[in-house]
Amino acid sequence: MDSFKLSLLGSFQVTLDGEVVTAFRSDKVRALLAYLAVEANRPHRRDMLATLLWGKSDEESARASLRVSLSNLRKALRPLTKGETGDPPLHITRQTAQFNDQDPAVWVDVAAFTAHIKATETHPHQDLTHCLVCMRRLAQAVALYRGEFLAGLAMAGSPGFDEWRTVQQERYHQHVLAALDTLTAHHLASGDDEQAQAYARRQLTLTPWREEAHRQLMRALARRGQRAAALAQYQECRRTLADELGVTPTPETRALYEAIESGAIAEGAWQRTEEEPASSPPHNLPPQTTPFIGREEELRQLHRRLLDGAYPLVTLAGAGGVGKTRLALAAAEQIVRYFPDGVWFVPLAGVTETDTAESLPDAIASAIAAALDFTFTGQRAPTAQLLDYLREKTLLLLLDNFEHLLAAADFILEIVNTAPGVTLLVTTRERLNFQAEYVMRVEGLPVPASAEEEGAAQFSSVRLFVERAERTPAGFTLTGAELPHIIQVCRFVAGLPLGIELAASWIPDHTCAEIVQAMQESVDFL
Repeated sequence: MDSFKLSLLGSFQVTLDGEVVTAFRSDKVRALLAYLAVEANRPHRRDMLATLLWGKSDEESARASLRVSLSNLRKALRPLTKGETGDPPLHITRQTAQFNDQDPAVWVDVAAFTAHIKATETHPHQDLTHCLVCMRRLAQAVALYRGEFLAGLAMAGSPGFDEWRTVQQERYHQHVLAALDTLTAHHLASGDDEQAQAYARRQLTLTPWREEAHRQLMRALARRGQRAAALAQYQECRRTLADELGVTPTPETRALYEAIESGAIAEGAWQRTEEEPASSPPHNLPPQTTPFIGREEELRQLHRRLLDGAYPLVTLAGAGGVGKTRLALAAAEQIVRYFPDGVWFVPLAGVTETDTAESLPDAIASAIAAALDFTFTGQRAPTAQLLDYLREKTLLLLLDNFEHLLAAADFILEIVNTAPGVTLLVTTRERLNFQAEYVMRVEGLPVPASAEEEGAAQFSSVRLFVERAERTPAGFTLTGAELPHIIQVCRFVAGLPLGIELAASWIPDHTCAEIVQAMQESVDFL
């Protein structure tokens, strides 16, 4: 069978190898296929199907209509069979009809949606909100929900089907609301207020009077410094509850409004919730002896991506010395508590590119195992043993300096596909070139155009130079006379942190002006 996809969440659609199938004679034919696909666990008698869809017609007319509809389905789906021996997605006999949902080429969105939801209910975790495996599944589930089940399907004379459709609509509606609520809570707890806003707004699009979503949105807006918008959201909540339900906001919602109005919840406010884990999971992140400066927006973006189930592989790509490793470590330090099985730094500089293409994956697996303190046993390949170990783990692997191992990048994709709870953060000069990869380009730090530019001394490139210069034995004090020369240094190295730090290290022996002159004469000075 060719690839067959049936979408029912939102408007009805059937595709075959990406091409939309339109040869359905009526909405009742579409409804018949939808019913059989959703209730695919058993065969259905023809007389029951006739009553379900043509219940207001006499028995003979209903049966005749069913025969015509089944014939239309056969013709419409005939391209799905391979010659005369292929199995169509429908098995039709003289007495029954059943949808074949066991073929791997058959995909139905409601089945995939339900599978993602059920997987989160059976997955072993201490707390759903902090389980990244389940957050990925919920994110995939809500992405499938394009709208109300069988939206826009016109049915007349089918009270039995209408009742069944209403039950299904409510079922999927409640499931997606619960998933969105959990995802919103997860992103609020992890500090990603932007993503929390998006999920809260989607809840309100589906159910405008959902007071919990109004509160979530108010909190996310307030923490991002949008106090006026948060207060306005309360007024919107109050009006909607009055218009739709004839009630007023609960004391909890009013208390949140008052806290925002008084400034008790302000931009950047961070409070540990009862759901947040109190203890920190294990990690091997190397301690940093100097403060991390700048990159605030990159850190926010990394924080958001690494805790979003839709991004299992994040790559920081950029030139040598641009600060990829420090950025990755700074981001990893912020989110250790969200990975129950730990955050693990894996330096790969020692894995040599002289290894054969066949041995490179095992060499990478050995480096990862060393960081995890995992010991290989027996004769099985290291890659296979590591994949088995990672399969049920929820952890972050920071793979540092991968650029010389791109020939073995397929092993990274194997980890992504095998271990749904593992998030990979890779630093490299060149991207891995996978569809599953989210690439962040890391550039030099911003440099002011001149010393006269407003806030020039607060640019991260200047602050980095000053901080590192202050640590030298001679010490350093920023003055208006020195600022133009520091800006010249930062501009000369294009904002590269390594170049800035090397230049600052010469402060005990040279003035800033002398450092600029030496760099202009020869870059080897650094």
